[in-house]
Amino acid sequence: MFTEREYLGVEDLIHYEELAAKKAHQYAQLTRDPEIQGIMSSIAQRHADHLDALLQHVRQGQQQSQPPVTYQQPPIAGRW
Repeated sequence: MFTEREYLGVEDLIHYEELAAKKAHQYAQLTRDPEIQGIMSSIAQRHADHLDALLQHVRQGQQQSQPPVTYQQPPIAGRW
């Protein structure tokens, strides 16, 4: 069960993970060095995994408490 304050904190974390994943993905596409591309792609995937885990926690919390969280995940282009 989440309090409203906890939901707000999780929403912030969701935003930060989404932004980090997008940036890492962009950096992987910008570089020409295959080693750096691999590292940045790995970092992007790790942040995407964190994002998915946070969203799963929010969904589980919504099933257990009211009111539901108002955050809606914006679509991520390409969803690596």
